[in-house]
Amino acid sequence: MQKIDIYLSRISQLVQVGLFITTLLTIYYTVIPLYKSAQLEESLARKEAEYESLSVKAKDILYKVNGWEYQQFVRIASECSGVPEVFLKDEKPSIGNRPAVEVDACLHTVLAKFKFTDLSSEKNTEIHARVASVRPVLFSIYKDYSNRFDEYPSKIDQDMKNGKTPRSSIDQLDQLVGDLGYRISDNQKRDSYVNSGRLEITYGYFSAVSDAIRATLGEKL
Repeated sequence: MQKIDIYLSRISQLVQVGLFITTLLTIYYTVIPLYKSAQLEESLARKEAEYESLSVKAKDILYKVNGWEYQQFVRIASECSGVPEVFLKDEKPSIGNRPAVEVDACLHTVLAKFKFTDLSSEKNTEIHARVASVRPVLFSIYKDYSNRFDEYPSKIDQDMKNGKTPRSSIDQLDQLVGDLGYRISDNQKRDSYVNSGRLEITYGYFSAVSDAIRATLGEKL
């Protein structure tokens, strides 16, 4: 009987040890992996949140960079009007020096050479569409100012016939030489009026082209 009690006691102890080992194995193979998995998921969630935040900031920075680049593009494109050359050259400007077709070609050249940073296909398409939309505006301006230029002598002839003449430095000169007993002929006055008016029309053309380029392209992308 005593031996049976000893065996039962030992068996009970072995069972307890077995249960303890089983508990440890259960914790090791189930609880700990679940805890680690939860930790990993939490870490991944934090990383995803950080990534989303960085992505938003990167997109915002890229948006601002593209916006600044586009402003530089518009500034360079507006120089296709020929305005810088008009003011830098000593020779008299002419509308024919910068016809609409040449301005349009210049705009496309500037666009082809300009480098944008990681520009999306949508924005790239939009910029090309804006540049293309400038063309009809340019041709309309060129036609308008060319007609003004060609018709201006006739306008001056009609104005002089009606006793209307534009204000010009030739009138002051006429008054000055008149005091000295000389007189500037009507033909000389007419030529002065025509040259002065045509020069004003020419400067107006270059200015109108520059303004049209900026207005059509816009300042923001």
